[in-house]
Amino acid sequence: MRQLWVVLLCSCALTSKQAPVEFRYFAPPRAASTADSRRPPPETKLRLGRVTSSANLRTQIVYRESPIEVREYDRLRWTENPEVYLRRSLVQALFENALFAQGFSRSIPTLDVELVGFEEVRTPGTHGGRAVLHY
Repeated sequence: MRQLWVVLLCSCALTSKQAPVEFRYFAPPRAASTADSRRPPPETKLRLGRVTSSANLRTQIVYRESPIEVREYDRLRWTENPEVYLRRSLVQALFENALFAQGFSRSIPTLDVELVGFEEVRTPGTHGGRAVLHY
């Protein structure tokens, strides 16, 4: 009889009709390429090396409401890690917009980048994003 009583008390939590937590995933929009097709190809070659992110950056989306306060959304996540977005943006800005010719040789200059800040900015009057890089 005692076991039945324990099962009945525990089943109350199992049968409650509470909505499950739903995570929503987001990706930053891709910017349109501004490369001029009439521009001659660049002479300077550059190799994009390691693109990493700091340990404090995860899949959670971070937002800033003041210059000194940063918070994380409870249910919002990035679809990919922030360094993937950074690599894609760097390739577009440096090579697709024809600022540099992309090279793969070890003898040319290599750009290594670490992403140390990646957040949404929600201060009054502005709304956008902020990325802080070390190279």
